[in-house]
Amino acid sequence: LPDFPPLTSKRGKIAWVFVVPVYWAVAYVIATAVPNIGDISSLVGAFCIGNFTYTFPALLKLGFDIKKNAMLPEESFDTETRRYTRLDDGWKRWWRGYKKSFWMSSFNILYFLGSLVVCGLGCYAAIEALISAFGKGGTTATHFSCTSPFAG
Repeated sequence: LPDFPPLTSKRGKIAWVFVVPVYWAVAYVIATAVPNIGDISSLVGAFCIGNFTYTFPALLKLGFDIKKNAMLPEESFDTETRRYTRLDDGWKRWWRGYKKSFWMSSFNILYFLGSLVVCGLGCYAAIEALISAFGKGGTTATHFSCTSPFAG
């Protein structure tokens, strides 16, 4: 916020004392208004968070290592034309890069495949939970639609 005082000042600290409870109150209202938000967040975690944490980094590291290790001393980058001169291309180049970092590349492949398995199992579990929550016999009740067990 442009007009908000800095957190390091006394006014900023006092302002945050009032803003933080309002933030959490709004977050609570949103979280309780959405039915079965835990199952929905499980699906998001399985599809997105897990992949961005485990799957993609292993794949990116594998690609980086192979490209870096495939470079030959005779190859060069021309700063004027902004082109990289390669001596070969394709599977031969990939295999050369893979062999130079064989153990790390092999580990990253196994790590990548393992994280895909975990992603698949997490997605399966989250989808099954959502089917049981919203499917036949399920409920879309929220915290606001429940009645007290002590009422009437």
